[in-house]
Amino acid sequence: MPKRMPENELDAILSIVAQLSGEVSVDEIAKRLEKKVPRRTLQYRLARLVEQDRLMPEGNGRGR
Repeated sequence: MPKRMPENELDAILSIVAQLSGEVSVDEIAKRLEKKVPRRTLQYRLARLVEQDRLMPEGNGRGR
């Protein structure tokens, strides 16, 4: 059974994305998070936000 993602961490990611205009990279988000998380963990959380339709990805391929 997968671990639950803390809702407050997902909200923090959304807040950072909302503050930045245009395209936002995983590295940019990671730099601004108060609690440091591994890059892959952040990628999983971003994917979850996309699944929940709370975040919309742009572009195609690996670097979207």
